[in-house]
Amino acid sequence: MLPATTAVGAVLFWTIWGSTERGTLIGAILIGATAVLVFALALEALPRERRGVTATVERTVAAVFLGLAAGVATLIVAGLGYYLEYRPFG
Repeated sequence: MLPATTAVGAVLFWTIWGSTERGTLIGAILIGATAVLVFALALEALPRERRGVTATVERTVAAVFLGLAAGVATLIVAGLGYYLEYRPFG
């Protein structure tokens, strides 16, 4: 539940307080926190049936991919909210 909460918080900070420097900074920190939390959650949730270096690397790569995907998705949604609210490019 915590990764979803940080993602929603990031979108809210960038959409509501995006005109302030502190709002964009806190939103960016929450986007990074979302990626890290999803990585940690995925790493713990992936099965550990197999042993060895190959299985560990496969689990870690999958968790990194999921964490990056969550971070990028949160960045896109927060950036879209920021753009629709403040129209920085025109």
